[in-house]
Formats: sequence, C-alpha cells, structure tokens
Amino acid sequence: MELRHLTVESADQRVAGYLLELCPSGNSPVSLLLPAKKAMIAARLGLTPETFSRVLKRLREEHLIAVEKLKIYIHRPSELRQWANSKSSTR
Repeated sequence: MELRHLTVESADQRVAGYLLELCPSGNSPVSLLLPAKKAMIAARLGLTPETFSRVLKRLREEHLIAVEKLKIYIHRPSELRQWANSKSSTR
C-alpha cells in the first residue's frame, strides 16, 4: 500500500479501496475470500483490528457488504466505490 493511502485516506476509504482492489471489474455481485486474517489486513492498511472491524460493520449496516468469517460479499461494487468517495472529506 502506498504511503499516500496511509496518510491521506480515511479508514473507510482504505478498507473500501482494499476490498475493491480484490474485485474483478464490473458491477456484478462479488464473493471474496480475504487472503489473510483480518488483523493482518488491518495492519497492512495501517489500522487497528478494531477500526477495521468497525469499518466492516459500517459497510454491513449500509448494506454494501455481507461478512462471513473471511468471506466478504460485495453486493454492488459501484455503490461501494461511491460510498468510499463520499468519505473523502471525513476522517
């Protein structure tokens, strides 16, 4: 992950961006298996595991994703992208 991501982007943007990087192109629903444990992904994103979990919870509450252990279902990638972009001014 680039330093810019760690210093400029909010936690919401980092998590959403990471999930979108794992998605194939298009807007079809996607089922992803996270490539590492959530704590390791959080560390890679410069977040605590608790912050990573809170962002996943917000994404679930917005009905953008569903989480089942290490499996993430992204219902509509374009809506997740829009959500992340809307978080650009929030930290």
